[in-house]
Amino acid sequence: MNCEPKIRIRSKTRRWRGHKLLIAPSVGIGLTLLAVALFFASFPMPPSTAVMQIIAPPAMRSRVAAIFLCSNSLIGLTLGSLLVGLLNDHMFGGPAAVGSSLGLVTAGASIAAVALLALGLRPYAAALAENGAHAAE
Repeated sequence: MNCEPKIRIRSKTRRWRGHKLLIAPSVGIGLTLLAVALFFASFPMPPSTAVMQIIAPPAMRSRVAAIFLCSNSLIGLTLGSLLVGLLNDHMFGGPAAVGSSLGLVTAGASIAAVALLALGLRPYAAALAENGAHAAE
């Protein structure tokens, strides 16, 4: 007696279209766009870590860098994925709408980043001026 279930997959009628990498017309173009996006996504990291080392007092530099990396990992990598999943499950409802969830989370994160950068611009300029005054002495 054969106890194995028989599974039939109709690949021609039910195709998974998630391989298109959101909106790219082909896999090759999608991977190329993804590679370009990941290349440019790494650009903000070196300047942000350099700014932290310049602004932080010498005795606190390692702590500031550790807090930055920890918060970047915990908040950035987990909260973003969580929001995409929550939006997809509760707002858009279905695996076909992952692109909409990603777009909405990316747009919201971009707006929040611009707002936070605008808030930190004046204190950063003041700290640079203060450090420049100490360096000139």
